[in-house]
Amino acid sequence: MPITAGICLHISDEDIEEVFSEFPYELDAFYAIVDEGSNVQSIIDGTESTGYFEGSFWDNVRTYAENSSQLEVFNDGIMDNKYSSVNVNMNGERRIIYTSPIASKTWLLVMGIKAESIENKGSVLRRENDRYQVIMLVILAGMLGTIAVAAVLVGLRERKNKKELENKADTDLLTGISNKIATERQIKEYIAANPGSQAVMIVMDIDNFKKINDTMGHAFGDEVIKSVGHQLKSMFRITDVVGRLGGDEFIVLLKNIRDSKVIDKECRLLEECFHNFEVGEYVKYSVTASIGVAIFPRDADSFEKLYKAADSALYSAKRKGKNQLAFYNESKS
Repeated sequence: MPITAGICLHISDEDIEEVFSEFPYELDAFYAIVDEGSNVQSIIDGTESTGYFEGSFWDNVRTYAENSSQLEVFNDGIMDNKYSSVNVNMNGERRIIYTSPIASKTWLLVMGIKAESIENKGSVLRRENDRYQVIMLVILAGMLGTIAVAAVLVGLRERKNKKELENKADTDLLTGISNKIATERQIKEYIAANPGSQAVMIVMDIDNFKKINDTMGHAFGDEVIKSVGHQLKSMFRITDVVGRLGGDEFIVLLKNIRDSKVIDKECRLLEECFHNFEVGEYVKYSVTASIGVAIFPRDADSFEKLYKAADSALYSAKRKGKNQLAFYNESKS
């Protein structure tokens, strides 16, 4: 069983075997690494199967401990992050289970050695255990360092994947701009965060779009929608909100526009764009749009009221003959 950390990284059993290969009593011992949750992370068994790892390792140790008092001392030693040992007898086979804290005292190196193999060798074992604990600490430090780096990379990848999923959920599939839900959310967030900042809401729809679908076909209608979306996205700043509300209706929020001359200039450029806007690769079709404009916070101070004002201006433009732009304050007069 390789050491794992839940993120598909591991140190192979071959690596662990190489470390353990110089331990004394390797022919009569098993070695294991146990994490802070008492989960066995790696096992190297120099004997035939012992049965200690069938089910809970610590439960088996407690079950087969030869002396309850010694078991209590053994448990206390583990809790205190100290060397500890206990004699066990499973099916007539006597072993001494040694534990040593490693990896910042949260993981344990466990050795189960046949009792007859270590008669009169206790001090040698302790010295060897000290030496090989250093080896294990070096290996585990490298492993945990790799895991820490990998965990950061995994976290970054997860955040990137989450961001991509969020962007996908916020995107109108036909045009590539923000969809209705994302557009409303972004505008509401801006209004809430910038109550004193002037902004411009532009609402527009394509003139006679039903006729386009009926005469040119729905595929061409989709091409018109896509072209308008791309045009709007290219005309405004990346920080502005550009979205499709559905059908042939689009919305733009120009953020932090202080100068009224800039407002008029940007809106008139958009109006002029649709005075000479053609769609179609082989058959050119002139597409026009009606546009309504409302100013935040002059005309309204919430998304709903601002949209209603811009929509009112839009219908004012339609009543005047379409293919033009109207401001909310003008539409009221």
